[in-house]
Formats: sequence, structure tokens, C-alpha cells
Amino acid sequence: MRKVLGLAISPHPPIAIPEIGAGQEKEAQKTIDGMQEMAKAVASKKPEVIVVITPHGNVFADGICLLAEEKIEGDLERFGRPDLKMEKSVSLDILEDLSNAFEEKGIPSIFMNYSIGESYKAKVEIDHGAFVPLYYIDKQWSDYEIVHITIGMLSPIEMYELGKTIGEVLETAAYETIVLASGDMSHCLKEEGPYSYHPMGKVFDEKIV
Repeated sequence: MRKVLGLAISPHPPIAIPEIGAGQEKEAQKTIDGMQEMAKAVASKKPEVIVVITPHGNVFADGICLLAEEKIEGDLERFGRPDLKMEKSVSLDILEDLSNAFEEKGIPSIFMNYSIGESYKAKVEIDHGAFVPLYYIDKQWSDYEIVHITIGMLSPIEMYELGKTIGEVLETAAYETIVLASGDMSHCLKEEGPYSYHPMGKVFDEKIV
């Protein structure tokens, strides 16, 4: 029986959460509809563990970061709602399996607990890249642990090989998992966006859709 039950791909705009959007989220209704369908699809699989890959946690130049505490929390304080909180248990068994595989293959990574986080002046928390899609999933299915992984600034081939290793570990893990890849679009469709305009932005976005 397959241990990886599926792959979910989701954007993570905080405005899609009604408490943040305060009505403006209606402008992104198609996105919200898609996230709700994604959440229903995840819930139908009833995963024991969701492995979240996000770009908004602790990003290092030379490796990926995995949060290594028994429980981790997050909130949306930076978006004006510190009262919106989330706490998740971490699958320490899968973390151990990943650590062993990474060590064996020499994969650059850091397993960050609170002590290590202090030394790096980094936060051990659920970032909004993970929080937003999990917010929708929790409305459909909440009986799961997580593994929180943040991308590193490695080459595409390094990240590809790293992803293959994660897949191999999950296929032999003791738990049924869903991989949740959280990412947004190009952000460069207009000059006034977070990044300057680039003509390939529209091409990239359409391919993702």
C-alpha cells in the first residue's frame, strides 16, 4: 500500500482567510474555492501526517530547514491578527527517518529546535506559507501531525535530488502522508507589485494554473 497518498499544491495569501480579508477576500473567490476543494481532497485521504514545504520559514543559502520540536505554533500577528493561532504536533518519527537519509546522502539540512533557533536568531514557528493552507484543511480534517520544511537557496538540481530523497523516505515511512507544497505565483505582473514587472510572469502563472 502506498504511504504517500497524494500531493496538494496551494497558494498562501493571508487575505484568503476571512478574518484577515475582512471582505476583500471576495476578490480572490476563485482562489478560495480552489483551496476549499484542495482541503476536501486532502480530508478524503485522511492522512496521518502532512509534510508541508513552504518558502516563508527559515530560508538558508546552503540547505533546507526542518522544524524539530514536538509541538510548534504559529499565528498571523504580522497580518494584524495575533489572535489567529495554530498549534500542531510534529511527526518526530518521520523527522528521524529524514535526518538519517540526509546524513547518509550528505544532503545539506538543519533540524531546528528552539535552542538552535535562538543561536540563529530564527523562529521555530508555523509560517504563513504553511498556516494558510492548513487553516483550510483543518476545517475538513485535523487529525494529523506535520513535518514543516522550508526550502533552501540551492540549485534546482539539488532541490530536485533532495525532493526525491524525501519521497523515498515517505514511501517507506510508518505513516500515511500527504505532501503539501505551498507557493504563490510570479508576483511580477505589474510594476507596483512586490517585484518589478517581468514579461515571463504571465507565462509562468498560466502554466502553474
